[in-house]
Amino acid sequence: IDLLRNAPSVGLDEVEILVLDEADRLLELGFKDEVNEVVKSCPINRQTMLFSATITEQVAELAGTSLQKPVQIKVDPVFNVAGGLT
Repeated sequence: IDLLRNAPSVGLDEVEILVLDEADRLLELGFKDEVNEVVKSCPINRQTMLFSATITEQVAELAGTSLQKPVQIKVDPVFNVAGGLT
C-alpha cells in the first residue's frame, strides 16, 4: 500500500488476475481499507478470485464490491465425513 500511495512508478493498472486469499483473516486483522484500495486500484476487467474459510458479513460485502458474477464453492461441514474415513 505504501508503494501504491507514494511511488508514482508503481501501479496496478495492468493486473489481469487479483487473488484475495484468506479474505476473512485480512478483514479480521483490520486490513479492510487496504484491501479495498488494492481492489479499486486494479482494472475493472480483471479476473478476481476471493478465498475465505468463512463468509462473514464483511467478506460478503468485499465480494459484492470486488467480484462480478461470483460463483461460490462450498465444502461439506466438518461433521460430514466421507464413508470409510475415521
